[in-house]
Amino acid sequence: MLMDILVKHWPANVFVQTYAELATRLVTKYKYDPDDVEEIILTPSVAFRHWYTSTGFESVTQAQFSIPYGIACGMYHPEPGAVWYQPETMKDPRIVALLNKVKATTMIARTEKRSIIQDLIEGYHPEKFMTVRLKDGREFTESAFTHPGHPSYMLTRDEFKNRFRIETKYVLSPAKIEDAINCICHLEDYGDASVLPSFLYEAGNEN
Repeated sequence: MLMDILVKHWPANVFVQTYAELATRLVTKYKYDPDDVEEIILTPSVAFRHWYTSTGFESVTQAQFSIPYGIACGMYHPEPGAVWYQPETMKDPRIVALLNKVKATTMIARTEKRSIIQDLIEGYHPEKFMTVRLKDGREFTESAFTHPGHPSYMLTRDEFKNRFRIETKYVLSPAKIEDAINCICHLEDYGDASVLPSFLYEAGNEN
């Protein structure tokens, strides 16, 4: 069942996630400083998720539903986490400046004949291209149809393990995390599944 549902690989709206994936892929692969970006070109973007701000976002919902914000935040914070939606992050002048450099050559819009949401659920995605142009003239491009975590592009077992490590690293020790992963991946070997919570609790950590 897990391999047939949408897994939220990124802490963003479902329409924003692929663009966040491309942004982090670009900055990680080519190792440029986001401060050096001149322009970011999308082909295409999604019309009802292409929101800008000149002062920063006031709420998590506003930020989650903005493709430009997801791109800018993904480049400055490639590892997804709570930092994406801290008040200071949503108003970070560097992120605000970068999201306003995101442009689109074309837009995906709602149609009368078919819902774009239904298209997304059923796996009909146009290929999305992201081009980053730096101030020194260098240019990098990556593309993807959808983000990791979609049933048509599901996370591998190792990628699921890495997601778990990222999501628990502030509440569990590295050793405890690996013990929990081992338990989860071999739960059928235990006589009683109630053993699992003991691997998800760090003594002395009330979080």
